[in-house]
Amino acid sequence: MAPFRIIWHSLQTLYEELFHFFLMGCVTLAAMLLVLPGPFALAGLWGVAQKAVRGQGIQWSDYWEALRRYGPRNLLNALVALLVYGMLALNLWFYNTPEVSPVSGNLALALTVISLGVTLIWTGMVFYWLSFQLEMLDPRFWLSLRNSLYLALARPLHTLILLSAAGLATALSVAIPLLLILLPSFIAVLSLTSLRELLLPLLQARQTA
Repeated sequence: MAPFRIIWHSLQTLYEELFHFFLMGCVTLAAMLLVLPGPFALAGLWGVAQKAVRGQGIQWSDYWEALRRYGPRNLLNALVALLVYGMLALNLWFYNTPEVSPVSGNLALALTVISLGVTLIWTGMVFYWLSFQLEMLDPRFWLSLRNSLYLALARPLHTLILLSAAGLATALSVAIPLLLILLPSFIAVLSLTSLRELLLPLLQARQTA
């Protein structure tokens, strides 16, 4: 299946540039621990991952250029993503707290399932979001968000398998903390590889039309 091929290609890409990704992962992890610089550092890492996925050599200048160009944009992405996650978490708490929730148990269960489904869809959107912005000639906020929603809904099984792979990588990183350094790089490469794999047929269709 395509998702498993994408996961394998992503691991190969990560391995081929392991030294650079390890060093840049150290910088990115340190920035994420400081919280505010985190989205900027992730943008830099995504820019480097884009080069690696395209088979181009990566350098520190690529990291700093992507950080400068996409960092402010990704800060807005992160704020919006956290706001939505916060609202979804509040909904889940409200529906499952009998002391404050006016809805019945059956309705609360249904609303909880809906909220979990929306959370999963939103996570799929976030998975593709920054990758879309890097690949677009005009990386507009709402257009990239809409495209991410379309891709997550159009290929739900594909997206679910990739999110599961990212979740498994996160679990392994928690068990083996050293892998946390490479975790953002793997997710970036996985997201960009998947995006290019899914969009390539569309681009080829346009070229032959």
